[in-house]
Amino acid sequence: MFPTYNFLQFGVDVYIDAIIALIAFLSLFISIKTVGLTKTIAKNNARPILQIIETIDKSDFNYSSITLENLGTGTAVIENIVFYDTNNNEYKSLIHLFDFPVEWWADYYVFTSEYYFIKQGQGINLGLIEKKHIDENVDLINGAPTYDLINHKFMNKKSGIIIEVYYKDVYGDYVTNSNHYKKKNSKSLRKTKPYVKKLA
Repeated sequence: MFPTYNFLQFGVDVYIDAIIALIAFLSLFISIKTVGLTKTIAKNNARPILQIIETIDKSDFNYSSITLENLGTGTAVIENIVFYDTNNNEYKSLIHLFDFPVEWWADYYVFTSEYYFIKQGQGINLGLIEKKHIDENVDLINGAPTYDLINHKFMNKKSGIIIEVYYKDVYGDYVTNSNHYKKKNSKSLRKTKPYVKKLA
């Protein structure tokens, strides 16, 4: 006698194995896609957007300032910031472009470290002139200029100054003017377009 085979049973086992293998493959594929999507969402939720904000006292503010603020959703890692005067001379601080004594400035920032961090919603004063500070720290008896005169000089002198900020997010991706990212393996930081602001 010849052995008998249950071909129907053999066929069902093959189909079940194939379906199990397909489900396992799809589960792996979905897991990989989920990890990638989670990383993309995390990166989008950690995207810094720096803006230079000019506050100019033309009425009752009693101060004028130029502030670098992070309006994005993540920490900005500043690698370089450069200030240019109208003759294209390069400086590391805004106040060095003005011929003002240091005591006229209520607050300012001099960039001396390799990296600077600005968290979401925070900012730094690149230069602040304040009436209260001038009144308390500048000797007006000896003919020193008043706050109104200092503020007028500040508004005139700042016109045409260019500020370039090279920065990246916490993942190491560089942020450009248009907020498109260059990958961290870029060959040169200088190839990355900075955030540029020309003061009015």
